[in-house]
Amino acid sequence: MEVNVSFPTIDDVKSLIFGTEQDLEPDSVRQLTEPELELIHAVQISPRASWSEVGHALGIDASTAARRWKRLEHRGLAWVMGYSDEQSGAVMYGRIKCDSSAIREVGAALAAAPWTFMVQRTDGRYDYFVAVALTSATHADAFILTVAAMRGVTDVAMVTLLHTFHDGTTWEPGVLTNPIPRDGFVEFSSSRRRRTPLSDRDRSLIDALGRDGRASFTELAAAAGISEATVRRRIGALQSEHRLHMRCDISQTAAGWPLTMLAMLAVDEDPAEFARSIVRRSETRLVVATTGDHQLLTQFWLRTPAEGYALQRRLWGTGRGVRAVDTVMITRQIKRMSRLFGPDGSAVGFVGFEPFTAAHPSLRRAMAVTDSH
Repeated sequence: MEVNVSFPTIDDVKSLIFGTEQDLEPDSVRQLTEPELELIHAVQISPRASWSEVGHALGIDASTAARRWKRLEHRGLAWVMGYSDEQSGAVMYGRIKCDSSAIREVGAALAAAPWTFMVQRTDGRYDYFVAVALTSATHADAFILTVAAMRGVTDVAMVTLLHTFHDGTTWEPGVLTNPIPRDGFVEFSSSRRRRTPLSDRDRSLIDALGRDGRASFTELAAAAGISEATVRRRIGALQSEHRLHMRCDISQTAAGWPLTMLAMLAVDEDPAEFARSIVRRSETRLVVATTGDHQLLTQFWLRTPAEGYALQRRLWGTGRGVRAVDTVMITRQIKRMSRLFGPDGSAVGFVGFEPFTAAHPSLRRAMAVTDSH
């Protein structure tokens, strides 16, 4: 069950993500059943649909749908969150190497930081892969110097996000025998109105939705400090303007995709054209253009390591115009979109989101990595 804290301490995070690792079997998390996957799929289509709408689409009553969802959420197997692309001014991806004696401490410090929205442990030369939100690209140097100065860190290699072709927002498991039709669910149309900067109340509302994307309007009003009528109006407006994205996510281990492969690609052809050929695949979770020696950074969910080899041959085998590939396997998912994950792959906590700035108070915590292990 999620810990009800927005900014946990490094020790709190270390306990959540590593505390019982030695007591768990590698495959201890149970697999999602077909009815559960159908429920998740329905919620993916419309994350804030009423349980009556969801139940009607699935042929079950509303109370059954709500009860099944609550059980999934409580076990950290599925959840809904809201976020905005405008919460940060720039995004960086990178790999971090540390002393073997400090792997847990550095990982916990990175996961506890509100400006990391992804922390993964990898094989190969580097120990961690991270995704970081910055208030502005001008803070990139301060971030790199800050992480490089953390006790236990020996190397930092970062690249800057240039364009996103695909992320996990629209990803679906693709394992249903009877996919749920999208008819009957509320869809928001695009608006051409001129955008104004997000207000403080909008940011408070988005933060509350980040914790629980299916919270009631009353709960959201209390969390954001605004009226329920304002909550209803702002959610509708922000979604219609595509400034608020609602996302239903799942434990990849429970969904049967326990492995993640990270591949950085240098291609001869137009990177956008190559990216389009990748995003159509069900395994694809992330495709972005970045700075650095490789134009594209990609991530894929896999069932087995052998699938990674087969995917490599299909996507960048002979004749595909790929000059260079740097591939690693993610050995452990620690944080994704502000959710913390335990050793079994279930969500065990939540870290409030704030982009990095050179004066951010989280710097003091990041620098406070202890030598104990």
